[in-house]
Amino acid sequence: MTEVTRGAAGRIWRLDLGTNRYAVKELFLESDEESVRREVAFTAHLQAAGIRLPPACRAATGASSSPGRDAGASWLRIYQWIDGGPADLADPGLATRLGDILGRLHAHALSAQGAPTRGMRAFPGAGDLGSAR
Repeated sequence: MTEVTRGAAGRIWRLDLGTNRYAVKELFLESDEESVRREVAFTAHLQAAGIRLPPACRAATGASSSPGRDAGASWLRIYQWIDGGPADLADPGLATRLGDILGRLHAHALSAQGAPTRGMRAFPGAGDLGSAR
């Protein structure tokens, strides 16, 4: 396993098993099966909407996460690996693609949850803006 990134919320390793590659995500934040089930359902909703993201893998028991080595200290999640790369900041279409994906994420987050999620606010509809002056 090769550590790829580490942050305050956790770290991610790449695990190569023959031709299969996985991302092993260690969550430092407290978690439980219910919160993981909600995340799995939400990411499945995003995938169904055509948003590309790594699918989560389940254990043979059907669980989506498991406690790390030190019980209670962290949780592990496994995803299929998706190759990525740095963004080309000189690409004139980058801003459009980023705006598109952020708009789609926002729209589907609202429809999946029924209300803005913490940290997000709903944008007014075109009719809510009033007349331009």
